[in-house]
Amino acid sequence: MLRLQDRLVYLAHGDGLGPGDNGYKVLKQILRAPWAIAAYRAIHPDLGIPFARRVSGYSHKRTESRERVLDRILRGVVAPRIRGEVTAMVMGHVHEPAHIRGNGRDFVLLGDWMDQMTHARMEGGRFTLYQLDGTGHRPLPSEPFPA
Repeated sequence: MLRLQDRLVYLAHGDGLGPGDNGYKVLKQILRAPWAIAAYRAIHPDLGIPFARRVSGYSHKRTESRERVLDRILRGVVAPRIRGEVTAMVMGHVHEPAHIRGNGRDFVLLGDWMDQMTHARMEGGRFTLYQLDGTGHRPLPSEPFPA
């Protein structure tokens, strides 16, 4: 957590937070095991880099609808963390940009810079999610917190 512009903001990568995504959590444990790291180092980069990209691509593929993923994140990850003095959460990892706003609370899901070219700014205590396109940085609309 970090105090920014008079707001207490929960900052998180998002990796492994909340319930679900069990396949990814198991894959992450395997890929971070010392034996797996040693085996990867033994592979020539001409083979290792395409392998790493392929594995990374699996984690980026969407197997659920955007609405279902957002609902799961809002209930299992955001709701337990945005309470009391914490009025905002900024998170990455999901590669799907979203800005949920309401009742003095914000949840910003950053998306990604490489494919969607999205980023967030906080000015005057207010978050805005932007996307870079041919005309410059355009603000993306926010959505209300679900009831």
